[in-house]
Amino acid sequence: MVFHLLENAIIANHKATAKKIFVKLEKEKAAYRFTIADEGGGIELDQHFYVTKPFFQLQENLEHNGTGLSLVEYICKHNYVSFKIENRENGLLVSM
Repeated sequence: MVFHLLENAIIANHKATAKKIFVKLEKEKAAYRFTIADEGGGIELDQHFYVTKPFFQLQENLEHNGTGLSLVEYICKHNYVSFKIENRENGLLVSM
């Protein structure tokens, strides 16, 4: 799951001039929060709903089939882990 999220951040940053990716693990009460943030521009609001749906791709990419984020969401859900994707000022923040 972590590898896929990092790979998505790298792909998003490839198109941007700023190429920073922030990875953070912090303890919150009885749980841990893992976040990955990039500066790749984020996801357009009309596509935000679809990014965790199977076979949806933000761009045509023959190397991938669009199942990565749907699998991450599925694994989190079935292991009682919250999963959140949100735009931030200049990129995307993904947290588990």
